[in-house]
Amino acid sequence: MRVVVQRVARASLTVDGELISKIGRGIVVLTGLQHGDTEADLKWMCNKILNLRLWENDGKTWNRSVKAKEYDILLVSQFTLYATLQRGNKPDFHKAMPPDKARSLYSKWVELVKKEYSEAKVRDGKFGAMMQVELVNDGPVTFEITTDEMDIPGKKKGMKPEVPKSAASQSQILDIDSIEQSKIPVYIKRTEKKLSSIVALASRQSMGEALSADQLVKLQSEAKIREQLEKLQARLS
Repeated sequence: MRVVVQRVARASLTVDGELISKIGRGIVVLTGLQHGDTEADLKWMCNKILNLRLWENDGKTWNRSVKAKEYDILLVSQFTLYATLQRGNKPDFHKAMPPDKARSLYSKWVELVKKEYSEAKVRDGKFGAMMQVELVNDGPVTFEITTDEMDIPGKKKGMKPEVPKSAASQSQILDIDSIEQSKIPVYIKRTEKKLSSIVALASRQSMGEALSADQLVKLQSEAKIREQLEKLQARLS
């Protein structure tokens, strides 16, 4: 689990032009969930953000938490916190928890923070939606906190989350040279269809749609599918 905490003077969140949430002085908490996260992560992180000392008091800096100051909290789901750029400039989100599982765990996260703090002072966005978040960062003050290396009961310290296997290991690699020449057009048509579906997924993702784990894995195969198509077309020419 990873969060980005921003100390704010005010913040608001809209979806399709409709105001969903609005807070005054407090914190905005961008929240990302990864494979392997459990309710133990939620409890540890909840305690951390509620007691994180971000404000001064009696001339002492970093001395009061959002809970102590009785300020507001805006929680925002953000799977892009688990993006990686190891294979180029296109974000890869295979480390993020699949939307169907993340939705349930994120709902528990919101409920927990409200329970441990105040339902009236905790606001939320809209899971899976394209959200516009406007805020005035007070400082600026921003912290990134992760449960990956923390000693959480029920979770082994430093444990790497289980993630889907790469697309290359899950899909059969075509042996282009072994395909009969007469069948090349058929394979080209099939490969073009695969590539078209991947491009469509990429477009949906760019529009803010949260994809499933299987769909994210499928996106990773784009370069390999393009390579196969080029080799097939070269065989045909």
